[in-house]
Amino acid sequence: MDLEENLITVRLLISILLLNAVSAYPSSLADISTLLNENRLDEGKEVCLSRISGKFLDKKQAFACVWIFLRSDDIGNADRILEQLKTHSTSDEYKLAIAYKYAVRKNFDEAERLLREIRAEKKGTPVANRAELLRAEVMEKKGGIETAAFIYKQLVNEIPNDPRLNWALGRWHLSRGETERAMEYMEKVAAHWPTHVASRFNLALILLAKGKEGAKSAGKYLSECYRLNKKDPEVLEQLGNVFELSDKPQEAIKYWQLALELNPKSATLRKKMDENYGAVIDRLIDQKKFREAQMKLEANPGGILSQSVYQLKYAIVLRNMGSFSRAVQKFEEVIKQNPDEVVAYRELGICYLNQQKWDVAKLNFAKAISLEPGNGMNYAWLAFVLEGKREWDGALEMWEKSLTLLKDPKEMERAEAKVKSLKRKLRKPKNAPKSEESED
Repeated sequence: MDLEENLITVRLLISILLLNAVSAYPSSLADISTLLNENRLDEGKEVCLSRISGKFLDKKQAFACVWIFLRSDDIGNADRILEQLKTHSTSDEYKLAIAYKYAVRKNFDEAERLLREIRAEKKGTPVANRAELLRAEVMEKKGGIETAAFIYKQLVNEIPNDPRLNWALGRWHLSRGETERAMEYMEKVAAHWPTHVASRFNLALILLAKGKEGAKSAGKYLSECYRLNKKDPEVLEQLGNVFELSDKPQEAIKYWQLALELNPKSATLRKKMDENYGAVIDRLIDQKKFREAQMKLEANPGGILSQSVYQLKYAIVLRNMGSFSRAVQKFEEVIKQNPDEVVAYRELGICYLNQQKWDVAKLNFAKAISLEPGNGMNYAWLAFVLEGKREWDGALEMWEKSLTLLKDPKEMERAEAKVKSLKRKLRKPKNAPKSEESED
Protein backbone atom coordinates (compact mmCIF):
# COMPACT_ATOMS: atom_id res chain seq x y z
CA MET A 1 0.00 0.00 0.00
CA ASP A 2 1.52 3.35 -0.99
CA LEU A 3 1.41 6.55 1.05
CA GLU A 4 -1.62 8.00 -0.72
CA GLU A 5 -3.65 4.84 -0.20
CA ASN A 6 -2.64 4.77 3.45
CA LEU A 7 -3.68 8.36 3.96
CA ILE A 8 -7.12 7.47 2.65
CA THR A 9 -7.08 4.60 5.12
CA VAL A 10 -6.16 7.06 7.90
CA ARG A 11 -9.20 9.17 7.15
CA LEU A 12 -11.42 6.10 7.03
CA LEU A 13 -9.87 4.79 10.22
CA ILE A 14 -10.68 8.02 12.01
CA SER A 15 -14.32 7.78 10.96
CA ILE A 16 -14.59 4.08 11.81
CA LEU A 17 -13.01 4.52 15.21
CA LEU A 18 -15.29 7.43 15.97
CA LEU A 19 -18.30 5.25 15.19
CA ASN A 20 -16.99 2.36 17.27
CA ALA A 21 -15.60 4.38 20.16
CA VAL A 22 -18.37 3.37 22.53
CA SER A 23 -18.19 -0.34 21.77
CA ALA A 24 -14.39 -0.45 21.79
CA TYR A 25 -14.17 -0.21 25.56
CA PRO A 26 -16.18 -1.57 28.49
CA SER A 27 -18.90 0.58 30.01
CA SER A 28 -18.87 2.04 33.53
CA LEU A 29 -19.41 -1.49 34.77
CA ALA A 30 -16.02 -2.50 33.42
CA ASP A 31 -13.68 -4.39 35.68
CA ILE A 32 -11.82 -1.72 37.65
CA SER A 33 -8.59 -3.72 37.60
CA THR A 34 -8.68 -3.71 33.80
CA LEU A 35 -9.10 0.05 33.78
CA LEU A 36 -6.09 0.38 36.09
CA ASN A 37 -3.93 -2.07 34.14
CA GLU A 38 -4.71 -0.25 30.89
CA ASN A 39 -4.00 3.12 32.53
CA ARG A 40 -7.53 4.34 31.75
CA LEU A 41 -7.52 6.57 34.80
CA ASP A 42 -10.31 8.96 33.84
CA GLU A 43 -12.70 6.12 33.16
CA GLY A 44 -11.53 4.39 36.32
CA LYS A 45 -12.12 7.47 38.47
CA GLU A 46 -15.66 7.77 37.17
CA VAL A 47 -16.43 4.14 38.05
CA CYS A 48 -14.71 4.36 41.45
CA LEU A 49 -16.50 7.58 42.39
CA SER A 50 -19.81 5.89 41.66
CA ARG A 51 -18.95 3.13 44.14
CA ILE A 52 -16.96 4.92 46.80
CA SER A 53 -19.94 5.76 49.00
CA GLY A 54 -21.10 2.14 49.13
CA LYS A 55 -19.36 -1.15 49.60
CA PHE A 56 -16.97 -2.55 47.03
CA LEU A 57 -17.69 -5.99 45.69
CA ASP A 58 -14.26 -7.23 46.75
CA LYS A 59 -10.88 -6.18 48.08
CA LYS A 60 -9.27 -6.32 44.61
CA GLN A 61 -11.67 -3.69 43.25
CA ALA A 62 -11.13 -1.48 46.29
CA PHE A 63 -7.33 -1.55 45.96
CA ALA A 64 -7.61 -0.92 42.21
CA CYS A 65 -9.56 2.25 43.01
CA VAL A 66 -6.93 3.30 45.54
CA TRP A 67 -4.28 3.10 42.84
CA ILE A 68 -6.46 4.89 40.29
CA PHE A 69 -6.92 7.78 42.71
CA LEU A 70 -3.25 7.85 43.73
CA ARG A 71 -2.08 7.91 40.13
CA SER A 72 -4.56 10.74 39.55
CA ASP A 73 -3.06 12.66 42.52
CA ASP A 74 -6.41 12.40 44.32
CA ILE A 75 -5.20 11.58 47.83
CA GLY A 76 -8.51 12.46 49.48
CA ASN A 77 -10.52 9.74 47.77
CA ALA A 78 -7.63 7.27 48.03
CA ASP A 79 -7.63 7.82 51.81
CA ARG A 80 -11.38 7.25 52.02
CA ILE A 81 -10.96 3.78 50.54
CA LEU A 82 -7.81 3.00 52.51
CA GLU A 83 -9.83 3.74 55.65
CA GLN A 84 -12.26 1.00 54.59
CA LEU A 85 -9.29 -1.34 53.98
CA LYS A 86 -7.62 -0.92 57.38
CA THR A 87 -8.30 -4.56 58.18
CA HIS A 88 -5.82 -5.36 55.40
CA SER A 89 -3.12 -2.99 56.68
CA THR A 90 -0.56 -5.78 56.92
CA SER A 91 -1.04 -6.82 53.29
CA ASP A 92 1.60 -6.06 50.64
CA GLU A 93 -0.92 -4.08 48.56
CA TYR A 94 -1.80 -1.82 51.47
CA LYS A 95 1.86 -1.18 52.31
CA LEU A 96 2.71 -0.37 48.67
CA ALA A 97 -0.21 2.05 48.47
CA ILE A 98 0.81 3.82 51.69
CA ALA A 99 4.39 4.16 50.43
CA TYR A 100 3.27 5.61 47.09
CA LYS A 101 0.90 7.99 48.88
CA TYR A 102 3.95 9.55 50.51
CA ALA A 103 5.43 10.10 47.06
CA VAL A 104 2.26 11.80 45.83
CA ARG A 105 2.53 14.09 48.85
CA LYS A 106 6.17 14.74 47.83
CA ASN A 107 7.54 13.07 50.97
CA PHE A 108 9.98 11.21 48.77
CA ASP A 109 12.42 10.08 51.44
CA GLU A 110 9.70 8.32 53.48
CA ALA A 111 8.24 6.76 50.34
CA GLU A 112 11.64 5.41 49.32
CA ARG A 113 12.36 4.09 52.83
CA LEU A 114 9.12 2.10 52.94
CA LEU A 115 9.62 0.71 49.44
CA ARG A 116 13.15 -0.41 50.30
CA GLU A 117 11.77 -2.25 53.33
CA ILE A 118 9.14 -4.02 51.23
CA ARG A 119 11.70 -4.98 48.57
CA ALA A 120 14.05 -6.42 51.22
CA GLU A 121 11.23 -8.31 52.93
CA LYS A 122 9.87 -9.77 49.69
CA LYS A 123 13.17 -10.27 47.88
CA GLY A 124 12.93 -12.49 44.81
CA THR A 125 9.15 -12.15 44.46
CA PRO A 126 6.88 -10.14 42.11
CA VAL A 127 6.08 -7.89 45.06
CA ALA A 128 9.75 -6.94 45.34
CA ASN A 129 9.78 -6.04 41.63
CA ARG A 130 6.69 -3.85 42.10
CA ALA A 131 8.31 -2.12 45.08
CA GLU A 132 11.47 -1.47 43.08
CA LEU A 133 9.51 -0.12 40.10
CA LEU A 134 7.60 2.21 42.41
CA ARG A 135 10.90 3.29 43.98
CA ALA A 136 12.19 4.17 40.53
CA GLU A 137 9.05 6.24 39.96
CA VAL A 138 9.62 8.02 43.26
CA MET A 139 13.22 8.75 42.30
CA GLU A 140 12.05 10.09 38.95
CA LYS A 141 9.51 12.35 40.64
CA LYS A 142 12.27 13.56 42.94
CA GLY A 143 15.17 14.04 40.55
CA GLY A 144 14.24 13.30 36.95
CA ILE A 145 14.38 10.27 34.73
CA GLU A 146 18.18 10.04 34.63
CA THR A 147 18.15 9.49 38.40
CA ALA A 148 15.80 6.53 38.05
CA ALA A 149 17.08 5.08 34.78
CA PHE A 150 19.51 2.60 36.32
CA ILE A 151 16.65 0.93 38.27
CA TYR A 152 14.42 0.82 35.22
CA LYS A 153 17.21 -0.86 33.21
CA GLN A 154 17.77 -3.44 35.95
CA LEU A 155 14.08 -4.34 36.06
CA VAL A 156 13.62 -4.83 32.32
CA ASN A 157 14.82 -8.44 32.52
CA GLU A 158 12.45 -9.20 35.39
CA ILE A 159 9.28 -7.58 34.05
CA PRO A 160 9.94 -6.95 30.32
CA ASN A 161 6.28 -6.42 29.41
CA ASP A 162 5.29 -4.05 32.19
CA PRO A 163 3.82 -1.00 30.37
CA ARG A 164 4.81 1.49 33.07
CA LEU A 165 8.41 0.27 32.92
CA ASN A 166 8.37 0.37 29.13
CA TRP A 167 6.97 3.90 29.18
CA ALA A 168 9.80 5.01 31.46
CA LEU A 169 12.48 3.36 29.32
CA GLY A 170 10.93 4.74 26.14
CA ARG A 171 11.07 8.27 27.54
CA TRP A 172 14.62 7.76 28.77
CA HIS A 173 15.92 6.59 25.38
CA LEU A 174 14.03 9.42 23.68
CA SER A 175 15.68 11.96 25.99
CA ARG A 176 19.04 10.60 24.83
CA GLY A 177 18.09 10.83 21.14
CA GLU A 178 17.99 7.02 20.80
CA THR A 179 14.78 7.00 18.81
CA GLU A 180 14.86 3.41 17.56
CA ARG A 181 15.24 2.04 21.10
CA ALA A 182 12.56 4.44 22.30
CA MET A 183 10.20 3.08 19.65
CA GLU A 184 10.70 -0.51 20.83
CA TYR A 185 9.49 0.35 24.31
CA MET A 186 6.74 2.77 23.30
CA GLU A 187 5.22 0.26 20.90
CA LYS A 188 4.79 -2.09 23.89
CA VAL A 189 3.14 0.71 25.85
CA ALA A 190 0.69 1.45 23.03
CA ALA A 191 -0.16 -2.25 22.80
CA HIS A 192 -0.94 -2.53 26.54
CA TRP A 193 -2.52 0.90 27.11
CA PRO A 194 -5.26 1.40 24.48
CA THR A 195 -6.08 4.98 25.49
CA HIS A 196 -2.55 6.27 26.12
CA VAL A 197 -2.14 9.33 23.91
CA ALA A 198 1.43 10.25 24.90
CA SER A 199 3.03 6.98 23.72
CA ARG A 200 1.19 7.14 20.39
CA PHE A 201 2.02 10.81 19.91
CA ASN A 202 5.72 10.25 20.58
CA LEU A 203 5.76 7.29 18.19
CA ALA A 204 4.18 9.52 15.55
CA LEU A 205 6.81 12.24 16.08
CA ILE A 206 9.64 9.72 15.75
CA LEU A 207 8.14 8.37 12.52
CA LEU A 208 7.45 11.82 11.07
CA ALA A 209 11.11 12.72 11.60
CA LYS A 210 11.85 10.07 8.93
CA GLY A 211 9.89 12.06 6.34
CA LYS A 212 7.64 10.35 3.81
CA GLU A 213 9.01 6.96 4.79
CA GLY A 214 7.55 7.28 8.28
CA ALA A 215 4.39 9.23 7.48
CA LYS A 216 2.49 6.05 6.74
CA SER A 217 2.72 4.66 10.27
CA ALA A 218 2.66 8.11 11.88
CA GLY A 219 -0.80 8.65 10.38
CA LYS A 220 -2.03 5.48 12.08
CA TYR A 221 -0.84 6.55 15.53
CA LEU A 222 -2.11 10.10 15.10
CA SER A 223 -5.54 8.87 14.04
CA GLU A 224 -5.67 6.92 17.31
CA CYS A 225 -4.65 10.05 19.22
CA TYR A 226 -7.37 12.00 17.43
CA ARG A 227 -10.00 9.42 18.39
CA LEU A 228 -8.95 9.74 22.02
CA ASN A 229 -8.84 13.54 22.04
CA LYS A 230 -10.22 15.58 19.16
CA LYS A 231 -9.30 18.87 20.83
CA ASP A 232 -5.53 18.41 21.18
CA PRO A 233 -3.89 21.11 19.01
CA GLU A 234 -0.57 19.25 18.89
CA VAL A 235 -2.23 16.12 17.50
CA LEU A 236 -4.13 18.19 14.94
CA GLU A 237 -0.95 19.98 13.91
CA GLN A 238 0.91 16.70 13.36
CA LEU A 239 -2.00 15.25 11.37
CA GLY A 240 -1.62 18.29 9.15
CA ASN A 241 2.08 17.49 8.83
CA VAL A 242 1.26 13.96 7.64
CA PHE A 243 -0.81 15.39 4.79
CA GLU A 244 1.84 18.00 4.04
CA LEU A 245 4.37 15.19 3.52
CA SER A 246 1.97 13.57 1.07
CA ASP A 247 1.71 16.79 -0.99
CA LYS A 248 -1.91 17.31 0.05
CA PRO A 249 -1.81 20.89 1.36
CA GLN A 250 -5.59 21.29 1.31
CA GLU A 251 -6.00 18.38 3.73
CA ALA A 252 -3.10 19.64 5.84
CA ILE A 253 -4.68 23.07 6.13
CA LYS A 254 -7.94 21.61 7.48
CA TYR A 255 -6.10 20.18 10.48
CA TRP A 256 -3.82 23.19 10.96
CA GLN A 257 -6.86 25.46 10.94
CA LEU A 258 -8.49 23.37 13.68
CA ALA A 259 -5.25 23.44 15.67
CA LEU A 260 -4.94 27.20 15.24
CA GLU A 261 -8.47 27.73 16.55
CA LEU A 262 -7.46 25.86 19.71
CA ASN A 263 -4.04 27.49 19.94
CA PRO A 264 -4.34 30.93 18.25
CA LYS A 265 -1.00 32.17 19.63
CA SER A 266 1.04 29.52 17.80
CA ALA A 267 3.44 31.32 15.46
CA THR A 268 4.49 27.98 13.93
CA LEU A 269 0.93 27.08 12.98
CA ARG A 270 0.23 30.51 11.55
CA LYS A 271 3.38 30.30 9.44
CA LYS A 272 2.40 26.86 8.15
CA MET A 273 -1.07 28.12 7.31
CA ASP A 274 0.29 31.12 5.46
CA GLU A 275 2.84 29.14 3.47
CA ASN A 276 0.58 26.26 2.55
CA TYR A 277 -2.69 28.12 2.07
CA GLY A 278 -0.87 30.27 -0.44
CA ALA A 279 0.40 27.11 -2.16
CA VAL A 280 -3.16 25.78 -2.39
CA ILE A 281 -4.36 29.00 -4.02
CA ASP A 282 -1.39 29.10 -6.39
CA ARG A 283 -2.06 25.50 -7.45
CA LEU A 284 -5.72 26.25 -8.13
CA ILE A 285 -4.73 29.29 -10.19
CA ASP A 286 -2.22 27.19 -12.18
CA GLN A 287 -4.99 24.63 -12.78
CA LYS A 288 -7.33 27.46 -13.86
CA LYS A 289 -9.77 26.55 -11.08
CA PHE A 290 -10.48 30.20 -10.43
CA ARG A 291 -13.93 29.80 -8.89
CA GLU A 292 -12.59 27.34 -6.32
CA ALA A 293 -9.67 29.65 -5.57
CA GLN A 294 -12.09 32.55 -5.13
CA MET A 295 -14.21 30.57 -2.66
CA LYS A 296 -11.17 29.58 -0.60
CA LEU A 297 -9.93 33.15 -0.47
CA GLU A 298 -13.33 34.57 0.41
CA ALA A 299 -13.59 32.03 3.26
CA ASN A 300 -10.81 34.23 4.71
CA PRO A 301 -9.44 31.76 7.31
CA GLY A 302 -7.53 33.59 10.01
CA GLY A 303 -8.28 36.91 8.30
CA ILE A 304 -5.75 36.22 5.54
CA LEU A 305 -7.30 38.76 3.17
CA SER A 306 -5.93 41.50 5.38
CA GLN A 307 -2.47 40.45 4.16
CA SER A 308 -1.10 42.01 1.00
CA VAL A 309 0.06 38.67 -0.43
CA TYR A 310 -3.48 37.25 -0.32
CA GLN A 311 -5.04 40.46 -1.61
CA LEU A 312 -2.76 40.09 -4.61
CA LYS A 313 -3.82 36.48 -5.19
CA TYR A 314 -7.46 37.48 -4.86
CA ALA A 315 -7.03 40.23 -7.45
CA ILE A 316 -5.32 37.78 -9.83
CA VAL A 317 -8.25 35.38 -9.47
CA LEU A 318 -10.75 38.18 -10.17
CA ARG A 319 -8.78 39.23 -13.24
CA ASN A 320 -8.75 35.68 -14.59
CA MET A 321 -12.51 35.45 -14.03
CA GLY A 322 -13.03 38.59 -16.12
CA SER A 323 -13.98 40.85 -13.19
CA PHE A 324 -11.61 43.55 -14.40
CA SER A 325 -13.11 46.52 -12.54
CA ARG A 326 -13.01 44.70 -9.18
CA ALA A 327 -9.53 43.39 -9.93
CA VAL A 328 -8.29 46.92 -10.75
CA GLN A 329 -9.53 48.12 -7.37
CA LYS A 330 -7.78 45.26 -5.55
CA PHE A 331 -4.48 45.70 -7.44
CA GLU A 332 -4.48 49.41 -6.62
CA GLU A 333 -5.00 48.58 -2.93
CA VAL A 334 -2.01 46.21 -3.07
CA ILE A 335 0.15 48.89 -4.71
CA LYS A 336 -0.82 51.39 -1.99
CA GLN A 337 0.52 48.96 0.61
CA ASN A 338 3.55 47.96 -1.45
CA PRO A 339 4.53 50.46 -4.17
CA ASP A 340 7.22 48.11 -5.52
CA GLU A 341 4.98 45.04 -6.04
CA VAL A 342 5.87 44.30 -9.65
CA VAL A 343 3.23 41.58 -10.11
CA ALA A 344 0.50 44.06 -9.17
CA TYR A 345 1.66 46.52 -11.86
CA ARG A 346 1.86 43.79 -14.50
CA GLU A 347 -1.56 42.38 -13.59
CA LEU A 348 -3.08 45.85 -13.44
CA GLY A 349 -1.73 46.46 -16.94
CA ILE A 350 -3.40 43.23 -18.11
CA CYS A 351 -6.75 44.45 -16.72
CA TYR A 352 -6.47 47.73 -18.59
CA LEU A 353 -5.31 45.88 -21.71
CA ASN A 354 -8.49 43.80 -21.63
CA GLN A 355 -10.50 47.00 -21.24
CA GLN A 356 -8.56 48.47 -24.21
CA LYS A 357 -7.30 51.32 -22.06
CA TRP A 358 -4.03 51.33 -23.91
CA ASP A 359 -2.30 54.34 -22.37
CA VAL A 360 -2.84 53.42 -18.73
CA ALA A 361 -1.97 49.80 -19.52
CA LYS A 362 1.26 51.00 -21.14
CA LEU A 363 2.16 53.00 -18.02
CA ASN A 364 1.74 49.96 -15.77
CA PHE A 365 3.81 47.64 -17.98
CA ALA A 366 6.52 50.31 -18.19
CA LYS A 367 6.54 50.44 -14.38
CA ALA A 368 6.81 46.64 -14.23
CA ILE A 369 9.80 46.79 -16.59
CA SER A 370 11.51 49.41 -14.43
CA LEU A 371 11.06 47.22 -11.34
CA GLU A 372 11.89 43.91 -13.02
CA PRO A 373 13.87 44.49 -16.24
CA GLY A 374 14.94 40.85 -16.46
CA ASN A 375 11.41 39.43 -16.87
CA GLY A 376 10.57 38.85 -20.52
CA MET A 377 6.81 38.79 -19.84
CA ASN A 378 6.85 42.48 -18.93
CA TYR A 379 8.11 43.29 -22.44
CA ALA A 380 5.68 40.84 -24.04
CA TRP A 381 2.68 42.46 -22.38
CA LEU A 382 3.89 45.91 -23.35
CA ALA A 383 4.24 44.63 -26.92
CA PHE A 384 0.55 43.61 -26.87
CA VAL A 385 -0.37 47.18 -25.83
CA LEU A 386 1.73 48.71 -28.58
CA GLU A 387 0.05 46.42 -31.09
CA GLY A 388 -3.30 47.64 -29.79
CA LYS A 389 -2.11 51.19 -30.36
CA ARG A 390 -0.89 50.10 -33.85
CA GLU A 391 2.66 51.18 -32.96
CA TRP A 392 4.20 48.32 -34.96
CA ASP A 393 7.87 49.34 -34.69
CA GLY A 394 7.67 49.65 -30.93
CA ALA A 395 5.78 46.37 -30.66
CA LEU A 396 8.43 44.56 -32.73
CA GLU A 397 11.17 45.97 -30.51
CA MET A 398 9.41 44.77 -27.35
CA TRP A 399 8.76 41.28 -28.78
CA GLU A 400 12.42 40.96 -29.78
CA LYS A 401 13.49 42.11 -26.33
CA SER A 402 11.16 39.60 -24.67
CA LEU A 403 12.68 36.79 -26.75
CA THR A 404 16.09 37.41 -25.21
CA LEU A 405 14.65 36.97 -21.69
CA LEU A 406 11.79 34.48 -21.87
CA LYS A 407 12.34 30.99 -20.47
CA ASP A 408 8.99 29.30 -21.03
CA PRO A 409 9.01 27.41 -24.38
CA LYS A 410 5.37 28.27 -25.15
CA GLU A 411 5.92 31.96 -24.49
CA MET A 412 9.08 31.89 -26.60
CA GLU A 413 7.17 30.25 -29.44
CA ARG A 414 4.47 32.93 -29.23
CA ALA A 415 7.08 35.72 -29.24
CA GLU A 416 8.87 34.22 -32.25
CA ALA A 417 5.60 34.07 -34.18
CA LYS A 418 4.85 37.69 -33.29
CA VAL A 419 8.31 38.84 -34.42
CA LYS A 420 7.93 37.09 -37.77
CA SER A 421 4.45 38.48 -38.26
CA LEU A 422 5.44 42.05 -37.43
CA LYS A 423 8.51 41.89 -39.68
CA ARG A 424 6.32 40.80 -42.57
CA LYS A 425 3.89 43.59 -41.77
CA LEU A 426 6.63 46.22 -41.67
CA ARG A 427 8.18 45.00 -44.96
CA LYS A 428 4.95 45.48 -46.94
CA PRO A 429 4.25 48.77 -48.77
CA LYS A 430 1.70 50.93 -47.02
CA ASN A 431 -0.74 50.62 -49.96
CA ALA A 432 -0.45 46.82 -50.16
CA PRO A 433 -3.75 44.95 -49.78
CA LYS A 434 -4.38 43.42 -46.38
CA SER A 435 -4.23 39.69 -45.85
CA GLU A 436 -5.24 37.44 -42.96
CA GLU A 437 -1.57 37.00 -42.18
CA SER A 438 -0.99 40.75 -41.89
CA GLU A 439 -3.60 40.94 -39.15
CA ASP A 440 -1.67 38.48 -36.90
